[in-house]
Amino acid sequence: MPDLDTSNTNDILDNISGVNIKNIGINAPKSHAENALLNIRDLTVQYYAPNKITVALYKINLSITQGERVTIVGQSGCGKSTLLNTAAGFLKPAAGEILLEGKPITKPSSERIVVFQEHGLLPWKTALENVAFPLIHAKKLNLEQAVHKAQSALTLVGLHGLQEKFPHQLSGGQKQRVSIARAFAMEPKILLMDEPFSALDQITKNTLQDELLELCKHTNATVFFITHDIREAIKIGNRVIVLSANPGQIIAELDSCYGSDADVVEKQKNQIEQLLGIK
Repeated sequence: MPDLDTSNTNDILDNISGVNIKNIGINAPKSHAENALLNIRDLTVQYYAPNKITVALYKINLSITQGERVTIVGQSGCGKSTLLNTAAGFLKPAAGEILLEGKPITKPSSERIVVFQEHGLLPWKTALENVAFPLIHAKKLNLEQAVHKAQSALTLVGLHGLQEKFPHQLSGGQKQRVSIARAFAMEPKILLMDEPFSALDQITKNTLQDELLELCKHTNATVFFITHDIREAIKIGNRVIVLSANPGQIIAELDSCYGSDADVVEKQKNQIEQLLGIK
């Protein structure tokens, strides 16, 4: 497969000032830090069907250090979720590898917890029981330890007083808070988030984004976050990785300008839109 043609990308960047681009295209220098928590090296992922092979991701190179929040943004079908699912250990690469603390990822592990678009709560268990369940069965905590940890996690996401509610008694935002509490309670080495707020209304979505940032600040969590929402990518990530499609390849890596003036954030959003061919 030929390497990605980045000439158009570079033309766009030449005409946009005030952007910190670290990496352009698959031929850029590989930024694999020796002390990185997660290293993705020359990752290629394929899907197989009768008489057809679809290359979903091609030669992805990326490193994430402890405490970083890295967002992946791209249009539907560009391989964002494929990348996250491979990091989770759900998919096997056709080539390349993903390393966590220098060890290849070959299967799912409680060291890497995924928060999906759907909350995935057990409907017959309360909020407290949903958070405590994996602590007992995966972390092997006793009931008292698990309940204490689950209560702390639910308080952290603002659900103190709703611990005995069942999922059908909670709003969409509250259900996703339980899901996030469950993930943080497990204390994974890296939190993998697959568009966790995409099904929520804008007001709730903004609130949960703010709460996630506070949680990350409080816990120094490492987050790998997938989204198709460019504003969300800029807000959540310290770094924003822009992914092209067919096959999925990194076309740019930017330092997020979130926290700057609104016009600076809007400029970066427009910039990413141009990279993706949206405008």
